[in-house]
Amino acid sequence: TRLEAASYLALRGMPFHTIARMTPGRRPREYDESHWDLGVRLVGHRFTFEDYRVYQDRLRGALTRGKWRAAMAAGGIVWRIALEVLGEEAIDVALEGPSEEDDLFGQLWRTTRGDDWFDDVLSERELELISGVYRVYNRT
Repeated sequence: TRLEAASYLALRGMPFHTIARMTPGRRPREYDESHWDLGVRLVGHRFTFEDYRVYQDRLRGALTRGKWRAAMAAGGIVWRIALEVLGEEAIDVALEGPSEEDDLFGQLWRTTRGDDWFDDVLSERELELISGVYRVYNRT
């Protein structure tokens, strides 16, 4: 079945999509990503375990269930990091299909008949947070 195929991919960190028909009049849109930032460090900053704990807390807090799904469906290193931080419950969430959250960021597919289909995806800022990207400014 399709669910078994998605489960097979999700358990192995392989990318997949579980698209759903869009509700008429509803469109995916970007939302405020200010909470998707680990902050700024100066050149030479020595990272500590506390920095790593803050990263995990920020990531756990920022990943809504819809974003869990998108991270798990992305596969690869993003899948592995999300699995490490969120736990195996995230795999089950990934199999639920696209989120029904109001603040969506996703990919829209339109068929030749004009039907709209949607799947959750991660924005560049979300991928940066998952990957642990810090902004580093040097004074020149």
